[in-house]
Amino acid sequence: MKKICSFFLIFSSLFGLEINSIRADFTQSIQSQPIAYEGRFVATSPNLAKWEYTTPLKKVVYINANKVIAYEPMLSQVIIKRIEAHLDFIAILQKAKQDLKDPNLYHSKIDNITYTIQLQNNLPERIFYEDSLGEGVVITLKNVVLNQKIPKEEFVFEIPSGIDVIEE
Repeated sequence: MKKICSFFLIFSSLFGLEINSIRADFTQSIQSQPIAYEGRFVATSPNLAKWEYTTPLKKVVYINANKVIAYEPMLSQVIIKRIEAHLDFIAILQKAKQDLKDPNLYHSKIDNITYTIQLQNNLPERIFYEDSLGEGVVITLKNVVLNQKIPKEEFVFEIPSGIDVIEE
């Protein structure tokens, strides 16, 4: 869950564009593991994000300022975790710096993790970073849409009946 939170911290107004929201399909892989996670994510200002994993297992992660909610339907559980940092992903991405040698690369350092964002046609295409355990993570984006109006209701999670709730 911390990896997801950290990634969202970097996704905002990158490459000189005013970004208020982003929506994309993603594939996330950890370089030392053969598993690829796929799904869709959406983030908007201020402080709202949602990752919807579809493969290999269904999972939805909601981030709202300083709270993360992870719903795992196959486990019939919801984990609610308060996080110390107030996450404003859009504002933090505005601070990403362009690489001096490659104009299609940007770098952002958050919580001692350096993220490298690769652009394709002025849109984010790939994000590389090493997580706190030293694992290389690659997130590839497709069907990226910027600045689309996203209803706040998309970031609201209602706990289904019969689901275990774990608060950390």
